[in-house]
Amino acid sequence: EAGASAAAASQSKPQDINHLEPRRDSVGPRPARFAWTAVPNAGTYSLNIWTEVDTKVVEQHGLTTTTAPWPEGLEVPLGTYFWAVVAVRDGRPIAESGLSAFVITE
Repeated sequence: EAGASAAAASQSKPQDINHLEPRRDSVGPRPARFAWTAVPNAGTYSLNIWTEVDTKVVEQHGLTTTTAPWPEGLEVPLGTYFWAVVAVRDGRPIAESGLSAFVITE
């Protein structure tokens, strides 16, 4: 019984998503894409990008892979940005990445 409750607890515990590309606190050219670790049982992912003054510049929902190209046509000035990913199953978040900064310098 103790083993069963421990297994149930581990399944209900929120999982973490790790940022792969761009790496946390990366500095350089605008990233060509975003990549993150997969979450078992995730149906879709949502990608959000903000400026350093907390203005959301990207909100993509329904992503079915763990990568997304830089949004076509999105032009942003040089500076610091933050990105985060949420894994979704049945319309509810099941894991989050937290914020990761990247700096576009060229």
